Amino acid sequence: MAADPWRATALGTVRVTGASFDFRRFRLETAPAPFALFLSLLLTPQLCFPSGPHLIRGRKIPWYPTLELATQLAGCVRRRAPRANSIERASGAGDTENERGRGMSEYVKLRAADGHQLSAYVALPAGEPVAALVVVQEIFGVNAHIRSVAEGYAKDGFLAVAPALFDRIEPGIELGYQGADLETAKSLMPKLNLEHAVADVQAAVEYAANATGKNVGVIGYCYGGTLAWLAGTRLRPTAAVGYYGGLIAKFADEEPTCPVMLHFGKQDAHIPPESVEKVRAAHPDVEIHWYDAGHGFNCDARGSYNAAAAKEARGRSVAFLKKHLA
Repeated sequence: MAADPWRATALGTVRVTGASFDFRRFRLETAPAPFALFLSLLLTPQLCFPSGPHLIRGRKIPWYPTLELATQLAGCVRRRAPRANSIERASGAGDTENERGRGMSEYVKLRAADGHQLSAYVALPAGEPVAALVVVQEIFGVNAHIRSVAEGYAKDGFLAVAPALFDRIEPGIELGYQGADLETAKSLMPKLNLEHAVADVQAAVEYAANATGKNVGVIGYCYGGTLAWLAGTRLRPTAAVGYYGGLIAKFADEEPTCPVMLHFGKQDAHIPPESVEKVRAAHPDVEIHWYDAGHGFNCDARGSYNAAAAKEARGRSVAFLKKHLA
């Protein structure tokens, strides 16, 4: 029997005897089912004119007179991102092309266990994801830097989800690292609730798992570094990575349920070495790395950015995540 010339992949790409149609580019996930069915009929002309082979992009397509095929094509994109706790695409948010790769990015809505809805930035890899990764923000929101971090991991093959934890305070908060923005960030710190933040990270983990059907890791920076640790002890991801989380030592008595890697700067005035050693003593299996750098050394928008340390830490993180997730 001849090989089936049609094959629908999990992320909505349909390959037709060597030609491929990436439905993600056309945002069919928001299209009404009748329209999707109509478009699928256009892509299968033998259903409308069953008189012989047809041409698609110059390629000859054999007979395949089955309505089930059209139904599968109409629904293939809807299977791309199942919506358990993650809900609808954020109103007015469209797909954009990642600057660092050919993947796509979008905003979606998530729902936490307590019913709170929050937005999340999702960066999609160019092809099939190797795994999923939740990227947890600093105290400056899901700003341009955090979005670029998510896009960078998407380029590495991960579906990356960055939940907007500040939506509990006020939706749409994005801050810079100097002047009035820095003062605003400091003023928000007393309003932060770690239990709520953990619930929001959990919503992102569930979204990522449902969207890919693959292992999910958590990586976080500063405030997000502490949350990455708490995710590793409370939420059962497959792996967790934390950068300079200042409150990790406070929760050193909590036992990780997955492999954990932590990064700290030797010149970090916010995190004394004794607190890191407390974590190391309690959890000798946790992989801890030190760098000749200060707090926030991974962020290229900060004055404390250290390119050498950031590159080394990122290389270690990618290798660690792919080892445990892929």
